[in-house]
Amino acid sequence: MMKRKLLCKISYFFRTFAIAIFQKNRLSMTDTLIIISGWLAPTFVILSFLLKKIKYIRTVNLVGCLFFVLYGILKGFLLPVIVPNGILACVQVYFLVRGEKKTD
Repeated sequence: MMKRKLLCKISYFFRTFAIAIFQKNRLSMTDTLIIISGWLAPTFVILSFLLKKIKYIRTVNLVGCLFFVLYGILKGFLLPVIVPNGILACVQVYFLVRGEKKTD
């Protein structure tokens, strides 16, 4: 329940932040998307460090990596951002699809 409240507060913050930026500065939709993805990416990566179950960690980190890739593409095809996060996203997908194998 505590995590759900935290996620709701984070979601509310980003919605109001995006609306304020878009309306106040009259930014284009692409600029707004760049700002939003630029903030969501590190938020999800940081959030993944707060979780305990490896499946949730990998899933939340995957979302963060995908937002970083989106940000790198929208910001002008920044390869130092796109390549490592794309590779890490592939690694996360591989381990999520493979599943957990318990070893003793």
